[in-house]
Amino acid sequence: MDVVHINSGRWKYMVVARDNFSGWPETVELVKLTAKAVAEWFTSEWIGRTGFSPFELQFGQLPVLPIDIETKTFLAIEWHKISTTEELLEARAKQSEGKEEMRRKAAEKLKRSKEDLMKYWDRRMAHQLRSPFTEEDLVLVYKEEI
Repeated sequence: MDVVHINSGRWKYMVVARDNFSGWPETVELVKLTAKAVAEWFTSEWIGRTGFSPFELQFGQLPVLPIDIETKTFLAIEWHKISTTEELLEARAKQSEGKEEMRRKAAEKLKRSKEDLMKYWDRRMAHQLRSPFTEEDLVLVYKEEI
């Protein structure tokens, strides 16, 4: 992630975030460069739709103690709607209860995200495949249980 100073009408700054794997850039223009504005954009545009935990987004690897993934309720909470301490405490209480419905919703959301990503890469890399995969082909599968 980087910040570029621009002079384009009312916009003074552009925050650029790029996925190192795909090279896909995302940008947002800002009038004032504040940590709050960048954090709001990052949480609303990136964290909610990636299917990855904040630790994985920050450090690019799985955490040593992946409590947010192991509890299976991290993705079920709508974090972007939380704005007060009371709402945060309520969300954390729901998360710690470990409701089966929340786990199911989180698993469905993660599955949809993985399917969308798989379709994207299938389209993008189709020209590099010599022939379609068959049932006998060996492929690397990551986190198959989800």
